[in-house]
Amino acid sequence: YPEDSALARPLFGRTPDMMEVFTRLTGVPYPWTKYAQTTVADFIGGMENVSATTLVDWLPDARAYHDRPWYQQVLIPHELAHQWFGDLVTAENWANYWLNEGFAEFMPGQYWHAKLGEAAEDDYYWDEYRQYLAKDARRRTPLATYNSSVAYPKGALVLRMLKQHLGAERFWAAIRLYLTRHGGGTASSDDLRQAVLDATGASLGWFWSQWIYQAGHPEFAVSAR
Repeated sequence: YPEDSALARPLFGRTPDMMEVFTRLTGVPYPWTKYAQTTVADFIGGMENVSATTLVDWLPDARAYHDRPWYQQVLIPHELAHQWFGDLVTAENWANYWLNEGFAEFMPGQYWHAKLGEAAEDDYYWDEYRQYLAKDARRRTPLATYNSSVAYPKGALVLRMLKQHLGAERFWAAIRLYLTRHGGGTASSDDLRQAVLDATGASLGWFWSQWIYQAGHPEFAVSAR
């Protein structure tokens, strides 16, 4: 809106840099010929239409985020990440929906690590962890299932674990293979596992079994004498 025009550049000005960082990390250039971001009325969140993201019209107003100060700078990279994860490569079916949303939720943390360092990344994923615990407490489901309750935050956290387990170089090599192999088509959770295997030699069947196909998380009872 005209009254928000002065806020547009601070809000959207990072987008070209985000595109460059995501291209560098994934090794896959931005897939489309342009990228538009439009704010509209009577909307909630964002929608990653191919090359044209739709966003809530109150996004420029930082006062709307008193309970989630990260929201402005999470929603924009989240929807941008979908141009690779969800648009370039689309989940094969709803049971693999976490591949779209988990990656889109994971990538903002990687961007803020690249820009602000490890502490900013830790803060971002700590917020994801708290969201995951709240959603899991209400309804416990695996990641790879129809209508998963935890596709966004647990997807982001599991991908971060996978990166930590493999190391950054091997992780991004696997992601690059996943995107190039399935670009313009669909993919399943096992397609991601196969890309990891082919790129790194790590089959990680145990990881997929525990974190992708099973629900919940390890719970420990600890005592001291």
